[in-house]
Amino acid sequence: MTNEIIALIANLALALSFIVGLVFGIAQVKTAARDRKERFTLETLRNFQTREFAELMFSINAYNIPPTLEENLSTICGEIQSIPQVVWNHTLRREVFR
Repeated sequence: MTNEIIALIANLALALSFIVGLVFGIAQVKTAARDRKERFTLETLRNFQTREFAELMFSINAYNIPPTLEENLSTICGEIQSIPQVVWNHTLRREVFR
């Protein structure tokens, strides 16, 4: 009789520890997913807060569209050449400081 009671208590303790471990594991997975999302969001914001990106946004917002296509093509040629340089600098900085 006492062996059966001890075995029953041991089985209950084992089942309870399994359930607690399972709940703890699920909570850890959810926390890790939330942390990963938060780190991704902060990294994205950090990448958009560069000097080059701010200059590019300012130039886009301050750009006045000329009324004719010829004027537009003549003024935009010099400005378009700076956009790949900004993208290249941003990519290079991200790879170097990773």
